[in-house]
Amino acid sequence: MEFLKFSKATWLCIVLATTVSAQSKCPASDYGPAAGVIESPGFAQHVNYGNDMSCTYNIKVAEGSKILLTVDSLITETCCDRVYVYDGPNTHSRVLIIWSGHLGAGSFVESTGNVVTVTFQSDNTVNAAGFSIRYAPSNAHLTPTTTAKPKLQIVNWKDRSTYWNSRPSPTDIHALVLHHTVDPTVQATYDALNNRHLSVHYIAAKNGTIYQLVDEANRAWHAGTGTWGSYTNMNDISIGIEIVNTGDEPFPTVQENAVAELSAQIVKRWKILPKNIVAHADFQEYDKTDVSGYFDFKLFYAALDMYPGLYTTKLSESDQKKVLYQASTTYSAAVKSIQERLQKYGYYLTADGIFGSATQLVVEAFNRHYCPEIFKQEEIVNGNEVRFAQNKRWYGISEERLAYLVAHS
Repeated sequence: MEFLKFSKATWLCIVLATTVSAQSKCPASDYGPAAGVIESPGFAQHVNYGNDMSCTYNIKVAEGSKILLTVDSLITETCCDRVYVYDGPNTHSRVLIIWSGHLGAGSFVESTGNVVTVTFQSDNTVNAAGFSIRYAPSNAHLTPTTTAKPKLQIVNWKDRSTYWNSRPSPTDIHALVLHHTVDPTVQATYDALNNRHLSVHYIAAKNGTIYQLVDEANRAWHAGTGTWGSYTNMNDISIGIEIVNTGDEPFPTVQENAVAELSAQIVKRWKILPKNIVAHADFQEYDKTDVSGYFDFKLFYAALDMYPGLYTTKLSESDQKKVLYQASTTYSAAVKSIQERLQKYGYYLTADGIFGSATQLVVEAFNRHYCPEIFKQEEIVNGNEVRFAQNKRWYGISEERLAYLVAHS
């Protein structure tokens, strides 16, 4: 008999989730035009919000006003339960801020117009007290010292790294590569890179501080000769960010926000296309797994104002999880079509119509990056990485996401 294995943290989540009373019904969705309050389910009754929740709050005030949102109280599971504030009438609008964890009273953000959309999403484990957020019409100007988003903190470590060289062309930069470190701290990451004669442009600490090791105009040694699209030596044309994370744990929101802000600056500086923001795992030759499935690409793309609507699905939950294709040595024209479209987007594989091992690895990387609905996170057991065969299948949601990406690239 096979038994499920859970970490201590997972058992704690299960215990907490099953011992706390929770409210699972979303409150009203429309608010305004007068000032008011939005609250998480159960907050007014002093009951925790429920698991697997997705609540939307549409706030509209008088024309000509902005909207000031101010936190009175906010306590959620830091890793996974989040309040998204969109600067407009729907979730395709620009993300103003994402709140999670424990926030003190007084944290705020202001819209640019008279409409905002707020969504609250929780996962299927720990729930908490939730939030109470006041909204009010505002024409106030927020100075840079009072803005809700903290300034990106970059520490200069460029004198510490020697394992880099000049690019073939210092302005020929076309890609951004995201990694996770495996090592648990910035210093341990630097030591591991240095010991292996490697380097990276930036390391992102868990607290959101960024450490720069190599000038962007120079060639760091982080991505090898991996292939993406027409690029066959990624070190030559990419900028790399190592995100401190063991690979089997959630990324703190403050860290993900810092990575998104740094990425936004890099993308703007070098005019990098959305399709060329890639995870290390997307370079098929190396069979990598970073950035792990815990990384919130939905938050990332929203913060960069990229791929609006990517994570909106028209499929039912059962159709999202329906397996369309999996391991096979039999030729299929449909599989060849999938391979050709993955190639067109950038993935390196042979379009032979067979769902073999190479295609399975590409599909695993694709699902990890774009399909969190069906992806089962890797685990680390006794220092060894455990991966799951179900991630190497082509699902209904995989097909829908690939169609979107090809159409928008």
